[in-house]
Amino acid sequence: MKKTNITIPVSQEHELKGFVLRDESFKGKRPVVLVLHGWTSSTRRFPERVTPLINMGYVCVMSDMRGHGNTGYDLAPFSRKDHLDDCISAYDYIKKIDDIDLDNISVLGSSYGSYLATLLSTKRDIKRLILSSPAQYQDEMFDEPQLAQDAEERRQYRLKSHSERDNKALKAVKEFKGNILVIEAENDEQVPSQVAKDYVKVGGKKVTHVLIKDADHSFYKGDTNQVMINELENWFKELE
Repeated sequence: MKKTNITIPVSQEHELKGFVLRDESFKGKRPVVLVLHGWTSSTRRFPERVTPLINMGYVCVMSDMRGHGNTGYDLAPFSRKDHLDDCISAYDYIKKIDDIDLDNISVLGSSYGSYLATLLSTKRDIKRLILSSPAQYQDEMFDEPQLAQDAEERRQYRLKSHSERDNKALKAVKEFKGNILVIEAENDEQVPSQVAKDYVKVGGKKVTHVLIKDADHSFYKGDTNQVMINELENWFKELE
């Protein structure tokens, strides 16, 4: 596996730090997986998680959003809109990579990254969506600093059922034409199960729903990380 460090301009003041992973033994136009990490997380654990996909010939692109990981910057001023702009910039960087099949770009999001992945699908062409421990946010305050928003209000919002009529991420899933994999952690301590239920319901027949037993939000517990990796690999193989 070859790792190439990359820098992605996102504004006049900011740039993202990331990398591209690929197996150079594969030739010709290659499919891509863009990885979007979670809130106050980073891309650190994802090389392990996407290794089976790289072994299948996929090129994986990932970068840390502003205020996260190797990209740095103070997290406090950034909004969900800013981080969606980061995701758009990372997607657009894919066009600069050699031997890429621009008609075969999947997006793998984790938690906050899953939420952003759904919104990215309304801005760019995406073949498949993978929503791992998907988070949900109310539409209000999208342009306001995310760190300053009330955590209890967000928790209460997630406990209630929502639909495409009152949430733009769910609307994006409803309108998405490709296949969707929703990976839910049974013992998710951060996101209530109602959130995954809403994504699965609006996605309908496009959705494959996997519930990983005993898993915490980040799949740290026991062998749940490997179970999640296996589910991801099997889903991609079934769609080949």
